Amino acid sequence: MGTIEESLLNGVNKMIDRKLENYTPKDVIEGQILTINVDGTSDVLYLGQTLSNVPVREGLSLSVGQIVIIKIMYNNFSFKYVDLVRPW
Repeated sequence: MGTIEESLLNGVNKMIDRKLENYTPKDVIEGQILTINVDGTSDVLYLGQTLSNVPVREGLSLSVGQIVIIKIMYNNFSFKYVDLVRPW
């Protein structure tokens, strides 16, 4: 790689690093399963509030009372789904 390419790559890496320093992702939350609905969704308790009809990742089997990890897509709370059962 030539000097120009290396300089350009270093500049891009610095820009990305600066952005990542200020980024605080809220892309996962934890909740407790309240109900499992027949349509492939679940009602989840999160910070004392019920999140209704949260989609459940295909292939994931849940039980009422389990603590789950909910994935928030695009940092937008409207786009969320139950991703997995908390392993700990």
